Amino acid sequence: MKYLLFILFSLALAFIACNESVVEPDPLTPHLSVTWVKDLPADTANTGRFTFFRLRDSSVVASTDSATTHWDVAFRSTTIIINGGTSGPGQAAAIVLKGIDFDTLSTAPASGYTTDGATKAVTGWYTYTGNAPTPPKHAVIPNPGTVIVLRTADGKYAKMHIISYYKGAPDPIPYDATRGTPTVPARFYTFRYFYQPNGSRSLK
Repeated sequence: MKYLLFILFSLALAFIACNESVVEPDPLTPHLSVTWVKDLPADTANTGRFTFFRLRDSSVVASTDSATTHWDVAFRSTTIIINGGTSGPGQAAAIVLKGIDFDTLSTAPASGYTTDGATKAVTGWYTYTGNAPTPPKHAVIPNPGTVIVLRTADGKYAKMHIISYYKGAPDPIPYDATRGTPTVPARFYTFRYFYQPNGSRSLK
């Protein structure tokens, strides 16, 4: 009897083992993460030239390729252009979302995107303090809760959060005690972004 029970127990274990599936991680699936870009110059010499940037591999693209689809977004002072519409031959479009948390935004909107034209697609991402009653005066401060969702030049999706417009991304922005204006170099973008390479609107 004990021998029969042992055999039945062994067969039951074998049946359970055969019906359990173990899912191994796919070594070919890339690990997607948020990319940080620090102190990207945006026409610091005031020459009128854009800095062209490609999200896929987080690289600066030569200005000689400005008429190609090799770049997605470009920066000059506070102006941001995208590779679509009047600014380039790509499929790029953008939508600026307000009151949104970058980390929890999981899906790019299905509609509402615009391309560059008489008005740029990326606007409203910052506040200029002008001659504010309290320092820093004449400063560019990214608006909190603002996320830029981009369709790239080749039709992929990404989300971007601009952290700072000043070198070193100081917080708070240091300023001259007499004039109240920032004492750190401007036109240096620090931002983070998430790029989805598979063509879906998933941003997580």
